[in-house]
Amino acid sequence: ESGTSLAAKATNTETVEEVVSSIQAITRAWQSRITQTMQLAQTVAQARRQLRRGEWSKLWKSERMPFAKRKGEMLVVIGDRLSWANAQTIAHFPAEWSILYQLTRLSQPSIEHFIETKAIHPKLTLKEAKALLAPDKSKQASTKPTNVQRRLNQLRKWVEERTTFWTATERELCR
Repeated sequence: ESGTSLAAKATNTETVEEVVSSIQAITRAWQSRITQTMQLAQTVAQARRQLRRGEWSKLWKSERMPFAKRKGEMLVVIGDRLSWANAQTIAHFPAEWSILYQLTRLSQPSIEHFIETKAIHPKLTLKEAKALLAPDKSKQASTKPTNVQRRLNQLRKWVEERTTFWTATERELCR
């Protein structure tokens, strides 16, 4: 019986070690995914810069590319606009190219700010990325006149321009 429990413990220990090893391998692969996406983007961007006029389109017409031209164009933008990012910054990026493409619409200081505030993180969704691009609604309301305000200003201006031609009775109605 004691021999059986020792064998079971050894099997359990091996299983735990296998699980831990698997977790580490998966984590490494997941972390390298963003690096691979950025490398792909930089490679596509470099190819785009090196190709002469018309060759970029020929590349896609050959139907030998592993993805569509639109994805290639997005990868070029990612490769060009995020080329400033170092490994430490890239570690905070999501791996999905469509989300990275949305982030390219932000300035470098904005991206750095959003990383510091943890708004940009590896699990960022496309919806969250798009929300980072949306202007602050509270600032808009205070600086941009609403449609009602605009219409009232137009009416005020119209009334001021015409009051000199009104009769006393018409002016009295405005009070």
